[in-house]
Amino acid sequence: MNGEQGHADWLAALRAYLAFSLGLNLLWEAMQLPLYTIWTTGTIRAKAFAVIHCTFADVIIAALILVVALCVVGSDHWPQRRSREVFVLTVAVGLAYTIYSERLNTTVRQSWTYRCLALDRSRANALIHWGNNDCVLTHPLHFVSDMLFNGVLQKGKELALVDVLLEAGAFVDFRKNGKRETPLIGAASLGAEDVGLRLLEAGAEPELRGEWGESALHWAALLGEERLAGRLITRTDLSLRDEKYNSSPLGWAVHGCFNPPAGNQGRQREVAALLVAAGAKVEVQWLESEEVRADPSMLTVLRSKMA
Repeated sequence: MNGEQGHADWLAALRAYLAFSLGLNLLWEAMQLPLYTIWTTGTIRAKAFAVIHCTFADVIIAALILVVALCVVGSDHWPQRRSREVFVLTVAVGLAYTIYSERLNTTVRQSWTYRCLALDRSRANALIHWGNNDCVLTHPLHFVSDMLFNGVLQKGKELALVDVLLEAGAFVDFRKNGKRETPLIGAASLGAEDVGLRLLEAGAEPELRGEWGESALHWAALLGEERLAGRLITRTDLSLRDEKYNSSPLGWAVHGCFNPPAGNQGRQREVAALLVAAGAKVEVQWLESEEVRADPSMLTVLRSKMA
């Protein structure tokens, strides 16, 4: 009889624990949802799925934590005995895992994104200190491209950050005092092609010139960013020459083809074809270049203008 009573107490305690965990975690997930970007970017179905999915995952984790606690400090007569020890260890392990999980997913993996900008929109245009001794000051929209270029931000996560910044009022054509580079030029020069496309959709001005008097199209051509270049061509002066190399976007495409820069996307020939088709001027020295003459594809693109 005592064995049956002990079994009933153990089962009842387990059921009560799981039911309490289910209710508490459901409330937790629902209440913290507005803190994440999915609150403003997701559909109702996506939000509901996120809450339900996370709640059941939390319950499974809670059950596993209880099992660990029982194995470590539990008793054959739990919950009549050593229930306090099991409770304390369960709570401690649960809190430790929660802190670890939040940091892993928001900071390391960045699979979750907080909406802290919704609470303080001024941060969307507050310059970020980074680099050695925090000597570099960068606008948040530009910093997204920097993180992507440096491998700190996983590719595919950048647009969520850009959207949050834009929603919070980030200035799409921001320029630091005494500087000319814009977030669009930064994206194009750092190989962040999707960021550049999103900035264009948000109203970024492609005609603005950077530190060397170059346009975003110059950088898109140099790095072989075909999709971005295709969007920029119709809104940029194709004959514009930069102030450092005295070259047009087509010249930058030719140079990038044979001298691949960091962040190279590798489609300089395709960009050159777009530029030539749009009316860009082909210069004789390019046709006479040994590198171009040894590259049938680029040579054909440039010669097509002469036909």
